Amino acid sequence: KEKLDTANLTIEHVMPQNKNLSDDWRDMLGKNWEFVRDKWLHTLGNLTLTGYNSELGDRKFSEKKSKIEEKKTKVVVLYEDIKNKQSWNADAISSRADRLIKEVFKLFPIEEPDMLIDFRDPSYSMYTAEEPSNATYKTPSYYELLGERVNVDNFAEMMRSVSWKLYDRDNKVIEEMAKKDECFDGWTNAAFSYNIDSVKGEEKLRDTEIYIASNYSARKCVEFIRRMLEKYELNVSEDFAYCAKENNKE
Repeated sequence: KEKLDTANLTIEHVMPQNKNLSDDWRDMLGKNWEFVRDKWLHTLGNLTLTGYNSELGDRKFSEKKSKIEEKKTKVVVLYEDIKNKQSWNADAISSRADRLIKEVFKLFPIEEPDMLIDFRDPSYSMYTAEEPSNATYKTPSYYELLGERVNVDNFAEMMRSVSWKLYDRDNKVIEEMAKKDECFDGWTNAAFSYNIDSVKGEEKLRDTEIYIASNYSARKCVEFIRRMLEKYELNVSEDFAYCAKENNKE
């Protein structure tokens, strides 16, 4: 019978937005805390509603929980699986997101349509980087990296674009590879280098002084992407996919 006044509620990030997370938060998130923060910060599992946003701020998780408990909040459905956690990390955020999604579907169930109209071009299919050979004799339309879709015209462009996205995510990885002229296992040329003679091609990685390998076949481009996903500890089959169609063989 009580009404929840939402006028003064604001979005609260359980894991704080502050890039300079405290040591307590870094320890809780683990050694890859920067990656965990970037991946999960603005996702459903890490968000809640509160009228006490300014009081919660960047506090430690234990302090946030105690603050939540001492306030007579009515946002029980959003808080109940925060208060019972001993730590707040990727698993906790993912688990909470799954629960909230189920609650959303109860409120807004998806009804099966009487007629299904598919507007997709049947000549296009989705592929992951697990099998680079799938790219042979195909032309890509776009790729998706961690949920972001980017349109591309060819695999070389896709390889450069993915590399830039990864560089933007954590530039240290590619910069170290470039300094060492690092090659992938079984490859003869460096993937990245500050020396143009060390890579296959003359392309630079956007506005950096780092040269990126180019002039590769479609298969090699996707294999390059797969190696980089592994380098960044991303899931090859879940965090990246691309849409492509068979080339016109006439």
